[in-house]
Amino acid sequence: MERSGKQTHFSGRILSTLQRMSLTVLSTLAVVIMTESGLWLAGCPHEFPEVVAHPPNLIEQRKQLEFQYLFQTNSAGLRDNEITLQKEAGERRIFVAGDSFTEGTGVEADERFSNLLEQFFSETGSQVRFINGGLSGAGPLEYGNLFVKKGLSYQPDALLVCFYPNDVSNTPKQLFRTPFMKNPPRPRSRFRRLLHRFWPRINTQIEILQDAGRRQANTVTTDFISTVSSEARHRGISETLINRWQSSIPLSLVTGVNQQKFNGSILSQGLLNPNYWSDSIDVQSPDAVQRWNIADSILSALVEHCRINSTEIAMVLLPSPFQCDPQSHAEDNPWVASGCQIRPQWLSGNTGIQQRLSDWTQQRTIPFLDLTEEFRRQIQSGSQLYWKLDGHLTPAGHRATGHAIKNWLNSETVFRSLPRPVADQRRPESPP
Repeated sequence: MERSGKQTHFSGRILSTLQRMSLTVLSTLAVVIMTESGLWLAGCPHEFPEVVAHPPNLIEQRKQLEFQYLFQTNSAGLRDNEITLQKEAGERRIFVAGDSFTEGTGVEADERFSNLLEQFFSETGSQVRFINGGLSGAGPLEYGNLFVKKGLSYQPDALLVCFYPNDVSNTPKQLFRTPFMKNPPRPRSRFRRLLHRFWPRINTQIEILQDAGRRQANTVTTDFISTVSSEARHRGISETLINRWQSSIPLSLVTGVNQQKFNGSILSQGLLNPNYWSDSIDVQSPDAVQRWNIADSILSALVEHCRINSTEIAMVLLPSPFQCDPQSHAEDNPWVASGCQIRPQWLSGNTGIQQRLSDWTQQRTIPFLDLTEEFRRQIQSGSQLYWKLDGHLTPAGHRATGHAIKNWLNSETVFRSLPRPVADQRRPESPP
């Protein structure tokens, strides 16, 4: 009887435990279902929103160590004025795609070469709109995606791709989806795919919060040296190299990074990726060649989208200061001081990226303008085309770019849809 009583008591405890566990599971499930339903009623997305452009209608006064400027976007997230989707009679539109050099980091909007080009053509009586589709921190995949998903809605007659050498390093080594596809799938682990299948809005909100946290950690820090050193140790970089890097970077620029007044990646690449520029300009290492091949496939997909939409396409190479400005090779240049490989032979002759872009455009019969020699000539004559520390184009650099592209458009049949301005009868001008 005593043993039977113990068994009954034990069985009762197990049953009670199972009941409590079942109640907990059901309660948790009910909370999850109510949360998912609440997110649905609140209009929260069921899929991670694809970031195509900047946030719309953004207004910021951006201040760096060398410059400050107003950054403002339109309702489509472009750093441009509000533009109607419907063109006026006789209006021609050229969409200008590229990274921060096209977007105009470091200068006011009306100082950018895209705005200057529009001004040049308006002075001749031609109604030509140059839509700025620049996107900071982007490579061909991102600014091409912006053109396909935003730019084409403006009914452009032509696309002008402004390639900057680090577009190679800013291209992924592997594509996980077809370039520019609609509603691209987000890479997820098996667990996250299962979670997303049953409770998509809960999973999406978790992903949004995680993404914001990663972005905050990557872009904002008040202890730059510790943050980068920790990342270097995580990558297995030796303490000797970390200590050498810490002692080489200018403390004034470190302070600028900690105050969000200087781009920290300029200093961190020398430790984390010293081949950043050699890969971008020489395109010789296996890693660089792999990235170039991916960039090739992305740009080829962009050409196909232009063909389907009857949009003409041309390409301009905006050179890096390391290809044309001897001052950028000085020891006090932040890239040089922090340990990046910068080679003197880049200052003369053709570099790997120039040759690859020339070959790529020739094979596809795409008009191509390489500004390297023009920039070398102007810098030799005393023009300061780049900000010394930041490396982006100064207002003079944008003027040089605008004049060179205008002369090219005037003297050659780059875009058949572009009316020949009256200035075409004159000798091409040089920038003041």
